[in-house]
Amino acid sequence: MMRPVLGALALLVLSDVAGHANLVIGSGATQNMHCSGGVCAPIARDAVLNVTDLANMLASQAVEVTTTGSNAQASSIVITAPLSWSNANGLALQAYQSIAIEAPVTVGSAAALTLSTYDGTLSFRDKGSVTFQSLASALTINNTAFTLVDSVTTLANAIASNPSGSYALANAYDASGDGTYTRPPVGTVFSGLFEGLGNAISSLTVNDPEADRNVGLFAQVSGAVRDVGLVDVNVAGGSSKSGSEDVGTLIGLLDTGGTVSGSFASGSVSAGSGGVSLGGLIGYSMGDVSLSHANVQVSDNTTQKSDIFAGGLIGSSLGTVERSFSAGPVASTGEGWFGGFVGENVEGTISNCYETGSVSSSSGEGGFAGATGDDSVIAESYAAGLVSGGAEGLTGGFVGQTQVAFSDDYWDVTTTKQNTGGGNGNVAGITGLTSNELRSGLPDGFTPGIWAQKRTLNKGFPYLIGNAP
Repeated sequence: MMRPVLGALALLVLSDVAGHANLVIGSGATQNMHCSGGVCAPIARDAVLNVTDLANMLASQAVEVTTTGSNAQASSIVITAPLSWSNANGLALQAYQSIAIEAPVTVGSAAALTLSTYDGTLSFRDKGSVTFQSLASALTINNTAFTLVDSVTTLANAIASNPSGSYALANAYDASGDGTYTRPPVGTVFSGLFEGLGNAISSLTVNDPEADRNVGLFAQVSGAVRDVGLVDVNVAGGSSKSGSEDVGTLIGLLDTGGTVSGSFASGSVSAGSGGVSLGGLIGYSMGDVSLSHANVQVSDNTTQKSDIFAGGLIGSSLGTVERSFSAGPVASTGEGWFGGFVGENVEGTISNCYETGSVSSSSGEGGFAGATGDDSVIAESYAAGLVSGGAEGLTGGFVGQTQVAFSDDYWDVTTTKQNTGGGNGNVAGITGLTSNELRSGLPDGFTPGIWAQKRTLNKGFPYLIGNAP
């Protein structure tokens, strides 16, 4: 399973974690810490609190761990080893900068968990997650109290009652027992905050035949969705004559002001006749997306000659997308614009993103984007998936159709099997490189600290620090 580092600003914290003084809650021996009266604080800028020592304290009292000591100031709290306790004593983590959870945290029965960060960043990586043994527990993150939910149904019912509320997924959830949803599980327009806590919903199946309806786990979001995964999801929309509006695994329509961060999906998504925007994570986005990815098979089986915009991560984008990637195949039997990352970047800004999935259609297509609008910006990004079958003059290694210039973008001429960056020929700001060249070092314009390379990771291609595959 691919897992991201989650949280909108997590990359800025974790990419330079070695250069900061951190309070590590891990398997090492406790050092440079002073614990008294239920409060643990550092006595040096770098400190370690052993997880067993912390669990033993929690067995008898509530505990607060803070990065601010009387004579020392650490930057962030990083949890690197599993932590659990089974009683009702609460734990509060107070960080001067951020909290990064890299291992499972299991909160005891009815215990309270309070997480506070100066810059608002809570992130998850590797096997990091927070789970609760009881929905009676209290969760507060940066002064926001969350209602805990433990299933798709309880989430949907809670949002239906209060669409602007704050909710958190208390544990991983297997939706296979739910059967097939014939409409979006969360059909209410969501304007609140959903925090997945690094947990995933698996085996969700949605097959909505109705026309003119957004389809996904969430039909429409104008609030925030973060730190949640969908594993082996299967979403299908628009088998009726006029088809669905927007279809994605996580969200059909991300509205203006909506945000998605640190979220991912694997599985499949499809649309039938007349689908408009189809994406591996989001169908149509007018909001902001960061530190997210999808490894989803994206396909349409339309029989009508209506435009489809299909992309490995997003179908159509008018907002911002950063530090994200897609890896699943995009295939079409209809007409429209198809891209390994985005079907059409209408007027949004995409930066520091990449795709490695194949694109196949008989229409306009590009390795990264099918088409771009006049106000589109795509920078510091690359395409490395096979591009095949596109219409002549509308197919490129990076973009199918465009009227704009690009900045520090690349396509792999070896893997895409395309000789030109755009359907109308070579485009300013898009450079073709062989696989060997792309693996040999970061391309010009790619920022170290955002990007890195390792021979054993991502097949040697550049990857995103904090959102590794």
